[in-house]
Amino acid sequence: MNPQQTCDDYMIQIGDRSGGIELAPDTARALDLHLETCADCRQIEELANDPDAGDAEEAAADAAKIRARIDAYEAERARKRAELEKAVRSGELICEQTQPLLFGWLAKGELAPDTRRAVDGHLEGCAECRDVLDGIRTLDSSRFPKWLRETPEGRRYVDGCRERLEAWLAEPD
Repeated sequence: MNPQQTCDDYMIQIGDRSGGIELAPDTARALDLHLETCADCRQIEELANDPDAGDAEEAAADAAKIRARIDAYEAERARKRAELEKAVRSGELICEQTQPLLFGWLAKGELAPDTRRAVDGHLEGCAECRDVLDGIRTLDSSRFPKWLRETPEGRRYVDGCRERLEAWLAEPD
């Protein structure tokens, strides 16, 4: 299971499952956990499993709605990515940009050098983000999503995060 899965990834799995393809148990469990928290994907699953969706025109309209939703999501991600790149270049990250980078770094294991400098600079002057970092440091798993607590892949992910965080914190300033 990939902790970086997006709704697009889950939509493919929804389509597979509704088409009769059996998902691997861990994949099915991750999808079910995602569906508990994502109204958009739940709606897509309902459409995919709707026995009355046999009408070709209706199915095409539903597919167009889904595609439009995915396109809007991708456009918003691109906009945020451009804003982040600009903030990293200027060294002026805000909390809403820094905090996901902390979690993203834990997931991927590294930050680009310029991004790392920008994050470090922000942390120096921001008590709120330092508090978030302190919370991440403890890796209080009771605050994590279910899949991190209840699956072997999730536990491996948490262990990897803990190791990377400890290595990062041990680096000299």
